[in-house]
Amino acid sequence: MDAFTGPMGSSDPPPTPPKAPPRYRPGPWKHNSRVALALIPSIVVVVSDGGRLMMGTLVVGLMVVYILDVLKMAEAALISLWCTLVAVYLAMLIATDLFTPARSPLASIALLLSNCLCLFLAGLWATLQFRWVQTGFPAVALACERALFATIPPACGAICAWTAVASVGASHAPYYAAVAFAWLYKTFSFPTPSSFRGPSLKPKPAVGADAVDNTGGIHGDALVLGAGEAAAHCAMVCLAPACAYAAAHSPAMDPGHIFSSGGGSHNIGAVANAFEHACSVALLLSFPVLFLCVYADDGALWWALGNAVDSSRAFKTTRAVVAAVALVLFTGGLEGCVLFRGFGEYVRLPGLPGVVAVTAAVYGGLLAAVAALSGSVGSKNGTPSEIYQAALVTAGCAAALATGAPPWMLPFAAIGSIGASRFYLRGAAVDLAMFAGGVAACGAWFLRSNFWSLDVDVDGLPLAELCRLLFLSLCASALAPGLARFDVHPSSLGLLVCLHAMVFARCEDALHSEALEDGEPMYPAYLVLATSALGVVLAGSLERTGKVTTATAWMARCVYVGKLALVMLPGSRALVPCVLVGMAATAPFALDSPTSRTTRAGGRRARMSVARGLAHVVSLGLAMVHARFAVFDVVFAVTGHRPSDATLFGGLLLFAGAGSTPLVRRHFSHLPAFRRGLACIVTAGTALVSLRPPMPWKGEIGFWYDADHVPDAEPDDVDIYGDRGDSTGRGYSAWLLIATVLLGVFVASAPKPRRGATGTHATPAPLRAMLSAAAGASLGLYLSVEYFPGFRGDSVVTVSLCAACALCAVFLAFTYVPSSSSPAVMPHVFATYLVCLGVAFWTQRDIYGEFDGPGAGSPGREARIGLVGVTAGLTAQMAFALKLKVAAVSANPGANRTRTAGGARGHVGTMKGARSSRFQPFSGRSPARFKSAGGALAQRALRAMRVGWMPVVGI
Repeated sequence: MDAFTGPMGSSDPPPTPPKAPPRYRPGPWKHNSRVALALIPSIVVVVSDGGRLMMGTLVVGLMVVYILDVLKMAEAALISLWCTLVAVYLAMLIATDLFTPARSPLASIALLLSNCLCLFLAGLWATLQFRWVQTGFPAVALACERALFATIPPACGAICAWTAVASVGASHAPYYAAVAFAWLYKTFSFPTPSSFRGPSLKPKPAVGADAVDNTGGIHGDALVLGAGEAAAHCAMVCLAPACAYAAAHSPAMDPGHIFSSGGGSHNIGAVANAFEHACSVALLLSFPVLFLCVYADDGALWWALGNAVDSSRAFKTTRAVVAAVALVLFTGGLEGCVLFRGFGEYVRLPGLPGVVAVTAAVYGGLLAAVAALSGSVGSKNGTPSEIYQAALVTAGCAAALATGAPPWMLPFAAIGSIGASRFYLRGAAVDLAMFAGGVAACGAWFLRSNFWSLDVDVDGLPLAELCRLLFLSLCASALAPGLARFDVHPSSLGLLVCLHAMVFARCEDALHSEALEDGEPMYPAYLVLATSALGVVLAGSLERTGKVTTATAWMARCVYVGKLALVMLPGSRALVPCVLVGMAATAPFALDSPTSRTTRAGGRRARMSVARGLAHVVSLGLAMVHARFAVFDVVFAVTGHRPSDATLFGGLLLFAGAGSTPLVRRHFSHLPAFRRGLACIVTAGTALVSLRPPMPWKGEIGFWYDADHVPDAEPDDVDIYGDRGDSTGRGYSAWLLIATVLLGVFVASAPKPRRGATGTHATPAPLRAMLSAAAGASLGLYLSVEYFPGFRGDSVVTVSLCAACALCAVFLAFTYVPSSSSPAVMPHVFATYLVCLGVAFWTQRDIYGEFDGPGAGSPGREARIGLVGVTAGLTAQMAFALKLKVAAVSANPGANRTRTAGGARGHVGTMKGARSSRFQPFSGRSPARFKSAGGALAQRALRAMRVGWMPVVGI
């Protein structure tokens, strides 16, 4: 139909596109990173729960979407995307057991809705990536953006909560959910400008010097979310974790249950349990309030305070009072949940005096810390220094009394507290010595009286040696703040920080590996997470202020991040391997000199030398080999069974490829050899993990394995498992398929030809032809061995099938990336391909010269049917490649003619095309009277490129 006529040939103008809102600016969506961080883990959890059915449905659907997008069928690609998500949801209903007797119907319905909402959000996110949706339907684009920001926090937060329940149990999951909800609120509910709205032309009202702009200088109509959605998110952050905890522990928190028994020890235990739950609820309620008070100036409460709020004394006082109450509740919750529940056995002062002593120590230390951090100690209208010192002394002595310290130890606690207060006020070396001496004396007494004399081993480490390491770590942590204030040499302080990090990590590794009588670890996992996060923050702060060197700060961060493996792999001795892998992966960026980080003239970043890059890659490979047991344990923890040799080796290749990707992308993206090597490494790892072929060696105890890490053996005995004609490649023939994939990736990763030239600059055309033929021949041999048992013993049909696959691979390689002589040779390659197929079919005829029918009962009938399928698949691939090539030439015939012209004439044509491309009068379908002209130009361009035969063959 003509673009200038209405339906049925009428003269009515076509419907006009919807009018865009004011200041609407389509373009690449700017919030993809934050949505990816929140949505992709949730999608992975949802899809992995459905098993292979959901995974296969998603992969096939995405392949269809990709093909339609390559064919420039944008509407069909979007429809296929949504159909894929619906199919994935139906596969989830079939493959998963959501409605089970072990789960309540309400929880099953909530899980079903959260999974559906997650897939729906994935569809909205993908819809925003289509440029035609942004330009043709502005209201839809704005609605999708707002729906994503409004719905991701509750949907992804719920999935994170379910994942925490499955991982750590329902009793600890609300704490992880509270942190997840707080991060989601900060990421999506803070004032965020829309990606599709430009800045407003109206100036914002002037804000006084004592005012705080809660929207970051953004007009309200340019924000993604409205005040209602942000308020709902705030209510969810404040109430959802506490309500979830109360619902999970409602029987134990019921007053009727607490006082149901007449009295005695059972009643006391019920009251203590209820008090512990009350502390947990207080902790979960106060944490969001503290979070909102801390980030109030950054826009955490913009939905309630408006664009700007006067920072008067009343507002500051209100926020301070609310934060103080929340901090008191938070500290009380920590006291009840952490100190009394986790470390209550070390409170030696019995009964109520012990509770009073612990409370005095906790709140005295809290008062001193708040006064010091706020900078109000010794200032006018602030906290007097005497009160500050008295609070510290009270806290120190109360803590010593609570742990059962004798009277002669109290002066040491008082001296340490006095030294801390005086050092904060004056900063003298004597005060630092008093503080460090008091801490060392109290710590030595506590370790000596509780652990030092015990003749036991903790994770293979004698307890006396562990106590020495703890004492060394305590002394280093006491000296580090004072040395930072004295401005010692950065390398010296950095070495002390690294020493403390390594020693403390080893202590945590030993303590977390041991379990108590009830099965809980001796050192809780949340303390590992908390100390790791605190260590990373402090190392970064010391580096920014110049207190430590870049290298020592990097080493400390690697240690703190590496010890996160203790949470997932307790007792596996994975600390050192994970730290070494982290150091090897981040060394290329952490050890750059300041001059190499700056850009050179012309705006280019200074690149690393090839020798140094290869050294970093080799070090990462050696670190991965050293961490093979950690990879073994990770695979075992995720899959539930021991990995095979191929799975372990493929996992090492995948981890090495992932660690090398940032290095190649930053420094060697201009070198095709590095890009191609990285692609081959990742592909080889994926193929080994997926196909699991038998390795040349057997997994036995020795250099590569130990007694605790012996892999599973893959089944490869034909006598036990029978003929592998229907297998998925677990025999040695799987190596043929792996060789096909690797050679195909190597050929496909060749750099595309530059404008005005043909062929590739990295791989010569004869070598590409040989590699492509080898890949195709490997595929043909694999098919004949694994899937067509009727061909065994028939060398003619096997050779014909291998030759046909080899010619198809050569045809595809030189169709996508042609060389200077390939257009003239490809017709002969196609003709030879047809001859090979003809020979293969001719050898399978019967003695009367006819093919066996479906009911003939010949043993080779299934093989011949498979041969027809292989022929159809190879021919379809060739036709698809030709269709893409012809479509690319027809879409811009002038550019292709210019590309083949070369020289000065080609450059002139390029400039003319650049000038004329600014005028595009037809944005939709071309008028009928211009279609014949466009076809003629396309045919002329095809003949100029010597590929005029392609439309005929590709039909």
